[in-house]
Amino acid sequence: MAMNLRSVDLNLLTVFDAVYAEGNLSRAARRLAMTQPAVSNALARFRALTRDRLFVRTARGVTPTPLAHRLAEPVRRALELVREGLEGVRAFDPRTSRRRFTLASAFGIEALVGADILNWARRVAPGVMLRGVAVLERERLWPDLRDGIIDLAADFIPPRDDRFASERVMQAEAVAIARKGHPRIGSRLTLSRYLDEEHVVLTRGNPADARLEGAEALLALDRKVLLEVPSSLAIALVVSQSDLVGVLGRRLAEMLAPQLGLKILPMPIKLPLFPAYLVWHHSRDADPGHQWLRQGIKDVFAKL
Repeated sequence: MAMNLRSVDLNLLTVFDAVYAEGNLSRAARRLAMTQPAVSNALARFRALTRDRLFVRTARGVTPTPLAHRLAEPVRRALELVREGLEGVRAFDPRTSRRRFTLASAFGIEALVGADILNWARRVAPGVMLRGVAVLERERLWPDLRDGIIDLAADFIPPRDDRFASERVMQAEAVAIARKGHPRIGSRLTLSRYLDEEHVVLTRGNPADARLEGAEALLALDRKVLLEVPSSLAIALVVSQSDLVGVLGRRLAEMLAPQLGLKILPMPIKLPLFPAYLVWHHSRDADPGHQWLRQGIKDVFAKL
């Protein structure tokens, strides 16, 4: 017998999807802006509907049952279709809109274009609010883009999932940085000197997920890594206050060098230009507000 959808609270699907994505009821509650008891109650109702436990408690949260695994993708697709349909017909006028957008960025891109994007938005859409966050855990980026928690991301790493769209907006040249007055580095940096120095680098994530396009030559070098930090800005700050050497994109390095007293040097090995991308979920393709935001940010990048 077919299920009567009139008897189903479709909000239960969003709760199920959040719990499945987070693997934890507390994190799912924060994602949904609900209390944990409310999430537990909704999950209990969905369990009664499916006649399955759906999730089994563990020391770290919850683990999906086989039925939950089978339900996850159809539920996700259904929610994406509903979201796409609603957002595709929503009118958007930047002059009067009070919509809020959350933008994520990685590798210091926010320092490079954040102020320009904010100034542009204030000029043409004074009621629109932009919120910026840094990409610290890449495994969280994809579900947050899918669920609309993040609207748009700027990243040097393109998505490997065809549910996401990306467009190249910039190419960055890698340069070495050292503090002015470094006791061993002058106006030229040889490969032997570069390898003899101690380095500060970005925190190394999953190599299969977080490796920059074309960075194999750099990652293959036998560098003396003394410190790992979570952002390009942190690299610049550490270099400015130590004898460690770092690597940044040229535009960001040139922006920070005068304030931090940095010396910018060509890399002693040939590296490709690193492409930067705007990334979003395909469910936002037809959203007029999202289209406006993407075009505006692309225009900002084009002026770099």
